[in-house]
Amino acid sequence: MTGAPLEISVSPNQQLVEAATAQLESLYFSDSRPWVIAFSGGKDSTALLQLVFNLLLKLGKQATKPVIVLSSDTQVEAPNVAAFVTQTINCIHQSAQRLGLTLVTQLVKPMPAESYWGKLIGKGYPPPSRWFRWCTSNMKIKPSRRAIEAITRDHGSVILLL
Repeated sequence: MTGAPLEISVSPNQQLVEAATAQLESLYFSDSRPWVIAFSGGKDSTALLQLVFNLLLKLGKQATKPVIVLSSDTQVEAPNVAAFVTQTINCIHQSAQRLGLTLVTQLVKPMPAESYWGKLIGKGYPPPSRWFRWCTSNMKIKPSRRAIEAITRDHGSVILLL
């Protein structure tokens, strides 16, 4: 059985990317509040970060608004996952600096009392479960909220991109 080879296109739909970029550009210039990108390293936050990074490249000298990439180190991830996120954040920071972008990165960590071991051993919490999910609020949300509040003190308010 012979036939033409099957061609599969894996390129993104360029019209959707261009529409998303145009929308982001409009929002970028709509006010002066800094943007904070919550970056987990997953597919959604990576796609968002890539769109914003490309927008800043496109805008060049017109890009003056601070953009902060915020990521959480829970200190209980598998070593390879933690290393990947740290390496990615460092790479993003170095690339932004080299390209002269108004983008900085920040890796936040829970305070000792909020950490996994601080809760488990220090306060006697049971391990997180489906019914008692204290880990996300203590090890990701609280450290991120502190960082966002610090940025807000400096700039008045922020736009959080998720």
